Amino acid sequence: MPVEIRWAPWALALLLCGCLSGSGSDTETALSGKLVDGNGRGVAGARVLFVPVDNNPLSDSAGGAFPEAKTDAKGVYRFDSLAPGVYNVFGEGMAIAKGRLFVITWKERRALVYDPFSFARLGRYDYAGEGSGLAYNGRHIVMSNLTSTIRFRDPDTFKSVRSIQVKENGVAVDQINALAWIRGQIWANIWLVPDILIIDPATGNVVRRLDFSALQASENAMGNAHDMNGIGYWGNEDRLFVTGKFWQRVYEIEVLPN
Repeated sequence: MPVEIRWAPWALALLLCGCLSGSGSDTETALSGKLVDGNGRGVAGARVLFVPVDNNPLSDSAGGAFPEAKTDAKGVYRFDSLAPGVYNVFGEGMAIAKGRLFVITWKERRALVYDPFSFARLGRYDYAGEGSGLAYNGRHIVMSNLTSTIRFRDPDTFKSVRSIQVKENGVAVDQINALAWIRGQIWANIWLVPDILIIDPATGNVVRRLDFSALQASENAMGNAHDMNGIGYWGNEDRLFVTGKFWQRVYEIEVLPN
């Protein structure tokens, strides 16, 4: 499908990666690391959440809270007096719904809820399976889980109220990843595929497929680019943006008519 692409030099996707180090005794340990963007620069003021591999909170306070830290001016974070163990730092989709910020996790099966301005922790919801993309359509939270299923969840309870199966020409499309709600439709990345699907939210049918393989190749030629995985929509200005993991640029696009 025809797509016009413009580079948005003022925009930056922070693709965070953490490097962990530990020290301490057999009964407690300190963990520290640094969050960096795709260009290797430290990311200041980011919240870091540690989740044990067994998914059990390290504390029962605040509804079963996980330890949190905030990066300093150089992107460095530190956790003191932690029990020995293996910890994950892996957030996935994020969306604001009814004044609350929802962040889902990949394999931890938890949706974490924050105040979008202060980042104060407001709560947590559990769900089955993996978490991937998240969007909000003004009524329901829309969630993917790297399968062909997209679920619509009640933002008050996070319970699934309905689901659709993504199909293209009658064939299920698996590995649905990042999501965005744009002009009444679902836009979705496919994991490891440089395409965006435009999906009918009522039926799950793919109404258009946009090919970004040339853009992926351009980013690959510039450095250590990974898969395309990021769709943004500025609703007030009706502007579209795409990027990927470790991409050097965020691109503003305009989708031309068929």
